[in-house]
Formats: sequence, C-alpha cells, structure tokens
Amino acid sequence: MFFLARPILDSFAEVGGDGAKAALAAVAQIDGGRLGSLARELADSLDDATTPDWIAQVGTATIVRAFSDRARGDGEALLLEADGVGESAHMVAVFIDAKLGGMAKHLSLTRPLDPLNLAGESIDDGSLMFKKVDPVLACRRVRAAIKRTDDGLGMLADDGFAYYRALAIARTTHHVARLPLTPRRPTRTTS
Repeated sequence: MFFLARPILDSFAEVGGDGAKAALAAVAQIDGGRLGSLARELADSLDDATTPDWIAQVGTATIVRAFSDRARGDGEALLLEADGVGESAHMVAVFIDAKLGGMAKHLSLTRPLDPLNLAGESIDDGSLMFKKVDPVLACRRVRAAIKRTDDGLGMLADDGFAYYRALAIARTTHHVARLPLTPRRPTRTTS
C-alpha cells in the first residue's frame, strides 16, 4: 500500500495549501506505519498552510456495537456501529465473501439502525437475520478480510471497497489493537 499511496501524498505536498495539509495530517493521524510517517513529514513541510481544528478528531470514533449475519458457504454481512463523533453517526457495512477466500468484497456506509429489529427497514429480500456479536472480534474479522482483499489487489471488490477502505480501517483500529496478533496457546500445568 505504501508504494501505491506515496505518489498521491507527494502530489498533495506539491499542490500545497490548507487542503493538502489537512489531507496529509488526516492520513498521519490515522496511519501508524510508514505511510503515516511520510504524511506527517510532508504536512510539516507545508509551513505556510494551516491545519484545521477538526484534525484532532480524525481517527477517534470507535465501534460500539457489531452485528453479523452469516450465510453458510456464501459469506458474512457485518454492521459496525460507530460512536458518532460529531454529527456523523454511522455504521460501516461489510460483506466478507466466503467464495473468495474471505475477502471483503463490499464496503459501504449506512445510517445507524437497529439490525435486531428491522421492521420497516428496506432490505432487498428480507432474509437478513442479524445477531449481536463481540465488536472486538468483528473488527478483527473486517481487518483480516480487508488484508485478504489488499493481498489480492482488490480485483474482485466493488467500487465501495476503495472508497470506504480507509474509513473501515480507521474505525476498526482501536479494537484490533486490543487483541494479540496471534492467539495465545493455553499453557498446560502438570501436577
């Protein structure tokens, strides 16, 4: 991802101005890796531009509830409800396609709703039966699915994947950091 995004960040710095500094500062706020470091360095190089106050809120929204519906052999639909920083309450909707090895085939954004009580909601065939799931584990599944899609160069994902990828990563970062990367094996005790 770094090599794909670097030219974009470099072009922001070339254009300069307040908008470029805001975009670079937002990337720096969200990404804790090489991309974020580069974005921070480039934003700092734009001495004549100002950083908007709202940059401090970027990346602060977290997932407070998660819902899942699985279709055996087809995949899993996840709805991740963000805590609504500012006036932007929303849910990240993800479809993880089992037929594509667990890739995140669809990413989108929706208004908050209660998936446990979908009476009156417009759903194509009405067959979705969501249940509440652990937000930390749901965020982990979403991040793993995004990684699988990235590894496959996103060729089978819809347009929403590219559009909402960064937002989905930003929303799930807090929870993903709370789990170890590899499950711990239980220790055996002998007596």
